[in-house]
Amino acid sequence: MIFSLIYSIILIKSLFKNYIKNKDILEKIIVVIFTVIAIGFFVSIGLLTFDTCPLYNLPYLFLRETPAFNNIILAKWIMPVLAIILVTMNVKLWYKEKWSLLKRGLYAIYTIWSMGIIWWFFYWNFFQI
Repeated sequence: MIFSLIYSIILIKSLFKNYIKNKDILEKIIVVIFTVIAIGFFVSIGLLTFDTCPLYNLPYLFLRETPAFNNIILAKWIMPVLAIILVTMNVKLWYKEKWSLLKRGLYAIYTIWSMGIIWWFFYWNFFQI
């Protein structure tokens, strides 16, 4: 998580630094959006889990349907789409060789991290209907 947050901050800084001549805006914005959604999803689930009913000592999430949970759960359908876009952007960056080797390597590490997050969601059945 820390790596993704730092990498997103670096990409946001580079977006504003070279805004006029920047042609790789989509590659950078996808990373930032995925990071915001992933971190937001984990924080939101954690906050909903800590809101417990004193009578049953269970989270309210398990006792009733909450509108916050319904809104948060929409993010789980956006993340796999963004991860597929990240993979295609990564292949495009390695094929065209527009970025330096270090930048492409960091983007590849981030793409592998994002696919790991998606695998983790599948493992814990977050993608069940």
